[in-house]
Amino acid sequence: MRNSAATRWTLAAVAATALLTAGCGGGKASATAAKVSSPTATSSAAATTSADDTATTAPEDATTTTSNPLAGIPNGTKLQSLLAPTSMMPSGYTGDLASTQDSAGDFQKESVNAVTDKPDCTKLGTNGFQSLGGSGLTFAMSTSDAPDKLGRITQDVDAYGITEDAQTAESILSGLSVQCPNYTDPDSKAKVTVTEKPVSGVGDEAYVITTTSPDWEYGVTMETARVGGEVVAVTVATSLPHNGADMAAKLTTYLVGQLKGLSTS
Repeated sequence: MRNSAATRWTLAAVAATALLTAGCGGGKASATAAKVSSPTATSSAAATTSADDTATTAPEDATTTTSNPLAGIPNGTKLQSLLAPTSMMPSGYTGDLASTQDSAGDFQKESVNAVTDKPDCTKLGTNGFQSLGGSGLTFAMSTSDAPDKLGRITQDVDAYGITEDAQTAESILSGLSVQCPNYTDPDSKAKVTVTEKPVSGVGDEAYVITTTSPDWEYGVTMETARVGGEVVAVTVATSLPHNGADMAAKLTTYLVGQLKGLSTS
């Protein structure tokens, strides 16, 4: 079962630490936390599920017979193998094993949030896509940290039971900047501005969302894309140019290619 509180990177906590650092140093803060230690996480080898969350095991290659309604859905182990390797990260970045997690061979309870006229904008500070869109039947995620722990890149892939559920999850981000042009982070009290644009030619639909604040040295970019019933989200909070947008685009394009290869294999 996905342990969101323990493993999902939380922008609110990062920003709060950055603001504290700025208060001590008198300068502009980074959007990432200074020397933030990774929370305890459930690794793919130790992923567990409760009776309420799962009742079956997912086939790795999703090639079961059509009589199985879950046929065609890759399990967490398979999704984990599709994530971009550390060699694709900026120089010096290393994988954070404590934040590497997947649903292994199990199906978890799917959670698809409702599309509302006014979403809770502050959820963009708690690993935006999963907080606003929900989570799939299976998932995989990994995190890579900068050498000084002042930068972080998170990859996440969720596989939904039906394409319509993935469409609903992704559609919540459509026009998000219109509904959430700005918000106040409830923990750090930072004034955050949200910008968004659709991305063409990446999967079936894709969006890039950037959050910035005058209290941060640089912004945070999240790019998300849907490929059929799977949704990827890449969050970049580093001092890279353009608020990390180029790195987010690179990794998202890679993950979309991986998922397309999976569907044709």
